[in-house]
Amino acid sequence: MIKRHIQRRYRRNPAEAPSNGRTARRPAVACAELDAESFEQLVQARVRKLFGVSIERLAPDPLLRQMLYDIIAEDLREPPRAIPPDVLELVARLREDGITATPGTCDPRDLPIPVDLGFSLTDAVLEERYGRA
Repeated sequence: MIKRHIQRRYRRNPAEAPSNGRTARRPAVACAELDAESFEQLVQARVRKLFGVSIERLAPDPLLRQMLYDIIAEDLREPPRAIPPDVLELVARLREDGITATPGTCDPRDLPIPVDLGFSLTDAVLEERYGRA
């Protein structure tokens, strides 16, 4: 009887309902809103996860350490990107065919821009081969 009353009471505004173990969700933690100490611990944990050592051991030079810290901190502050719709469509088609795929948020635009050295490697190889002949 009491449980039914509680369910009816919070039916219109579920945000006010008491949470139980099944419906409790972890709150989304915005990294930018963390205090300095917990953000520092978060960056240190990320470095250990990625490289297996502390940031002091990974980069003994203070400038290099600061650059590495800034890169990881910037990555942690960015909100996660949504999975592109074309990737979701591809995953759905693969799932229909019985292939399990895990979609990701990778984007070819994130790849580094190729460096133009002013010459072609193919031309250099051809010149080396036929220049000596």
